[in-house]
Amino acid sequence: IQRKSEELNLLINNFYEVSLLDNSSLKIDITSIDIVQVIMDIVISNYALIKNNKIEINNRVPEKQIKIYGEEITCKRIIQNLVSNSIKYSTGYISIELDELENEVVFTIKNNVSNLKESDIEHLFERFYTVDKSRNRSGSGLGLYIVKLLLNKIGGEVKSIALEDSILSISIMFKPFIKLD
Repeated sequence: IQRKSEELNLLINNFYEVSLLDNSSLKIDITSIDIVQVIMDIVISNYALIKNNKIEINNRVPEKQIKIYGEEITCKRIIQNLVSNSIKYSTGYISIELDELENEVVFTIKNNVSNLKESDIEHLFERFYTVDKSRNRSGSGLGLYIVKLLLNKIGGEVKSIALEDSILSISIMFKPFIKLD
């Protein structure tokens, strides 16, 4: 009963968040934030879950600050949803990378999966889409959809989604913060 009530509470919160994000008049206060700090905060907050699920994590995030245009809570939600999704569906391995390019900052998360098909890839960021049709695992199909909505609000985007040798790779793009002198 406790677990089901927590799942329902999460579902209600997700529906509420989607209704707010779908409202085009909702404005997010975009500033300069350190995306490295956001990523590390999320990884640390999920460490116990990663360890309990016996997941090996490969962290390829630079140790220096990388500033992007964003909003801290929004970026934390984006990274949290991607990490949670990877933990939930991983069969033992997650890799996270952050690359600072000239005109973009790219966050990539990879995890091995067991029941994902190539035909699922194009639908992963759609509202209510779940791979597990039997609903044996809890999930509303809103987590990745929320990621896409939030990225749009801060000028980012889903850059690529790929499945190769049972490894799902999702890359998202943030706009780098350019300090004007």
